[in-house]
Amino acid sequence: MDLELIKILNELLDEFDKSSLIKDIVRIKKEIYSDVELKELFDQYKTIDNIYSSELIELKRKISSNEKIKEFRVLQNELNLLIIEINKRLNTLTDRKRCNI
Repeated sequence: MDLELIKILNELLDEFDKSSLIKDIVRIKKEIYSDVELKELFDQYKTIDNIYSSELIELKRKISSNEKIKEFRVLQNELNLLIIEINKRLNTLTDRKRCNI
């Protein structure tokens, strides 16, 4: 791989680490892991075998309606869109259909 491209990618990774998006994702992830109520919901979710049970559906609803989970999903979607855009640009630089980094 071209040294200039490697340099650009390293700079991009540094910018990612500094970005508010990444910092927000890390922050909300920590909040989710430390949320006792969410942990209990996830633990209950793991114990249900029937994927069509009303109990499981209700747990999914509770988990999905949690504000921390909502925020995490929004941030995750933003990150995914950013990654798609970066991949498109990398593909034009490398002149390949897929980036093999």
